[in-house]
Amino acid sequence: MSDWQELYIKILKDFWNDKKKINPSFSMRSFAKFLNCSPSVLSLILNGKRPLTTTKAIEFSAKLKLDFKLQEKFLEAVAKDEFYRLNETERKERSLKESLDYKQLQLDHFKVIHDWYHFGILNLCLIKGFQSNTSWIANSLGITVIEAGEAINRLKRLNLLREENGELIRTEQSLETPSDIPSSAIRNFHHQNIARAKASLESVDLENRDITSIMMPVDKTKLLEAKKMIKNFRKELSAFLKSGETHDQIYSLNIQLFPQSQELE
Repeated sequence: MSDWQELYIKILKDFWNDKKKINPSFSMRSFAKFLNCSPSVLSLILNGKRPLTTTKAIEFSAKLKLDFKLQEKFLEAVAKDEFYRLNETERKERSLKESLDYKQLQLDHFKVIHDWYHFGILNLCLIKGFQSNTSWIANSLGITVIEAGEAINRLKRLNLLREENGELIRTEQSLETPSDIPSSAIRNFHHQNIARAKASLESVDLENRDITSIMMPVDKTKLLEAKKMIKNFRKELSAFLKSGETHDQIYSLNIQLFPQSQELE
């Protein structure tokens, strides 16, 4: 058993033990049902007799809802254990590389969608005075240098960024989201943006922000059309704000349309 396999098994067992402290009847079968996995397969995984695949790990991570650092450690441990195992086989070098590249891209897609600052870096590339220095990028977005460096490498692997003569350049490549990216990544992205919008109420001057709300009675049959109107508005406003020759800051637009009341029978 590799050190990486021991690590991801420990993370799974720690989660299970924490659940059992709250609910002593949370058995192996309960844990398997929680993960949408058969009890026999989960038992083999936890006992190190069956390796966990990256694809399955991404599915598990959507259920576990670990904090980001632990989630990242879990997914990387599974990916590196797969690398360890693939490296022990006698597969052809090309097939091995393609398999590893695919797994890495799965993780990269998950992380890019999971954390807002990846899109922040892509948009920073387009503003006046942009510097390709990792420290400058980290300070501009209020993230750590390590986070900035790892994000830049991730964006390069996805061909969303390229480097020419030491300068980072945003490519024309669009981000295509694989169908197996769990919705937890997308939800976390929205959670982060909503939290940052909330924080701006205290940290950003009124003339540099606009946060308003309106509450209204609605006809639910019109919601689908309302969502289309919001989508068109986002596109139109984005096109308007991006027009012109100079961009000097990046902004995020969050629009929340949600029910404030419950349907009563």
